[in-house]
Amino acid sequence: MSSDSQQQPPSPLTAPAVNPTFLKALDELVGLARQGQPAESQFFNPPVEWLYQHMPVLQDMPEEAQERIFTEASAIDREAEEANAAGRAATRAWPEVVVKLDSGEMYNSSGGMYTH
Repeated sequence: MSSDSQQQPPSPLTAPAVNPTFLKALDELVGLARQGQPAESQFFNPPVEWLYQHMPVLQDMPEEAQERIFTEASAIDREAEEANAAGRAATRAWPEVVVKLDSGEMYNSSGGMYTH
């Protein structure tokens, strides 16, 4: 029997077909990102102090806001478990907040550590 007559099953690593609409949008997004921020923008290489002033720190929030963060975190955890069970990645790891450690460093859910 020749190898041509044997059909190989598709690989689970086979890439999906390219979605032209998505590809166009992605190309536009990358083009915008490459332009960067204008030099006069507050987002153009901001100083470290600016970054710290704009980080929402969990411990600095009122108790009600902290409770909302914890409720949101629980919902994110449930969504992540469902996504994992379905073989998908979670959309995010934790709410948009940093936690101030006893050392004074700031920690975010993506594993970033910031020394102040």
